[in-house]
Amino acid sequence: MPIFTDNDLIPDILLKTICCSCETGCNSKKCGCRKHGLKCTSLCFNCHGSEKCSNVDKQPYEELSDSEEIIEDGPIQRTTNDDDDDDGLEDLNSTTDQSGMDSDDQEQPTKKNEIHRLIAI
Repeated sequence: MPIFTDNDLIPDILLKTICCSCETGCNSKKCGCRKHGLKCTSLCFNCHGSEKCSNVDKQPYEELSDSEEIIEDGPIQRTTNDDDDDDGLEDLNSTTDQSGMDSDDQEQPTKKNEIHRLIAI
């Protein structure tokens, strides 16, 4: 069964990304980015959010100060689907045998086998 999320599927910053195609430096309201109150980015057609653009964010990336802790993720551990998994769920192979029947079930006779059995009696 699918699990639905309450989180936004697309971040607001991505929804607000507008690309201008200004040829004059983005210093007027003709700039699509400036018109919407946004800064130009590298996605913009002509200015590419470069230093020559007058509507570029001066510090596009947030710098970490020395007081902030940098958390590094550990290496990704890949596991195979062995019998020693401990996810708390039973595996399909452990509850049924290879033929797809539950281990407690006996083979059900087919009509053909049942007819042959009755004829033999």
